[in-house]
Amino acid sequence: MEGAGDNTLATEGLTIHSADLPYLLVQNCVFRHGKGIEVDGQLDNAVFSQNEVYDIFRDGIRVYTGSVSDVEITCNYVHDCLGNAGIQFSKSAFGTTARIENNVIHGLQGLFGHGVTAAAFPNHYTTQQTSGLIEIRNNIVFDYKSGIRAGSNPGDTTNFLIEHNLVFDCETGMEISVPALYGTSRNNGLL
Repeated sequence: MEGAGDNTLATEGLTIHSADLPYLLVQNCVFRHGKGIEVDGQLDNAVFSQNEVYDIFRDGIRVYTGSVSDVEITCNYVHDCLGNAGIQFSKSAFGTTARIENNVIHGLQGLFGHGVTAAAFPNHYTTQQTSGLIEIRNNIVFDYKSGIRAGSNPGDTTNFLIEHNLVFDCETGMEISVPALYGTSRNNGLL
């Protein structure tokens, strides 16, 4: 789905359920009112880039999925969303990689949730642990209860890299609950 900036207005949002897609591109679209972007199916090579998502009654961009090979959430402007997070990425599959970078995310004067939430959970149907890399880089986050929240369950082996983010006007700048062996947070500005 590719829009033409302000010429594309999706008031009903974009929802993808249980789709087995080899590639997904959502770029240059405007999502306003109702839902933003929600994905909860299998994805390989998904890109969400250069979208504006605002006045949403849920999370702005939500990727909650089990089977993913590569997801990019980059260069989006997400603001004034009433859900738990401006951008939420949660996965339970083995080998996931995700990049959440160069986004501007702001809330409603610190009244709601998290600017960016990224989580990794082992699949509860198998004994296999998750792995991969989730990068949260170069984002500007403000006016949320918590700026950036990253976490995983005990035993998870997903690597987190959180760097070069600017977080301000948030009650809590960052919440990171990742084993030290698998998490790196560096060069972030918390004001």
